[in-house]
Amino acid sequence: MTQAIEPNVADQHLLNLISELLEVLDFEEKALSQEADFDLEELSDRKLQLLAAFSRAKRDPKNIPQTAELDRKVQELRIALDENRRALEIHIRAVNDVADTISSVIKDHDSDGTYTSKQFGLGSYR
Repeated sequence: MTQAIEPNVADQHLLNLISELLEVLDFEEKALSQEADFDLEELSDRKLQLLAAFSRAKRDPKNIPQTAELDRKVQELRIALDENRRALEIHIRAVNDVADTISSVIKDHDSDGTYTSKQFGLGSYR
């Protein structure tokens, strides 16, 4: 029977960072899917700060995972980051579609022939 190993200080720091990251990713995913009003810039900044701290901590040779729990949490984080990437891609595509639609409407409105330079005897716009 294997004995559970208590996380060392380095593992605990990584576990805490992963937990915070998972909370931020979960909040962002829910906010995007529910079209909630939230500060995307602030959320992105927090996510970047946590990812940078996690990356620094993970590169430290003292922080080689010592527990199965940390290995599981790292895998959970990988999955959450991949899901977050997909959700953001969908959101960005939707924003681009809306922007394209608005742009098309503006172009159609501008080119409907209502006001042309020929009607006013003007050669070109300046």
